[in-house]
Amino acid sequence: MPSPFPGMDPYLEGSLWTTVHFALSAEIVRDLAPRVRPRYLVFPAERFVMETPESVAVTATDMYPDISVAAVRAVSGAALDTAVTTAPLELATVIPTPVPHVSIEIRDTAHRQLVTAIEMLSPTHKRGEGRIEYLAKRRRLLIRTAHVLEIDL
Repeated sequence: MPSPFPGMDPYLEGSLWTTVHFALSAEIVRDLAPRVRPRYLVFPAERFVMETPESVAVTATDMYPDISVAAVRAVSGAALDTAVTTAPLELATVIPTPVPHVSIEIRDTAHRQLVTAIEMLSPTHKRGEGRIEYLAKRRRLLIRTAHVLEIDL
């Protein structure tokens, strides 16, 4: 089946997302800044979100104790057998990686008060801890009476 979007890749998530995110942020700042001067300043604001790959899931049933203690009664005069251990269990370690996010802030020049935050929603805004962090950030912005513009590609 041919692509419904000839000449473009609609799937920017994944390895290309960070490049697209930074380039789009820079272009929005470059285009918007002269339009709102001298009353407002436009600049990028970078933060990092820790992302854990969703494809790795470790559950409680996957865990085994490192050691165990068992009582063994020795029969008097009988020799004890040597204990034999099984090979150690190896599990993949899930290491969260920092993922950069750039939002765009528009502030008034008089008091440097935040007027508008432009957020480009990324895959980490939509799942796991990144979603929880983003929703908390959005709530804080709205309580401060700032405008929030979300761009979801």
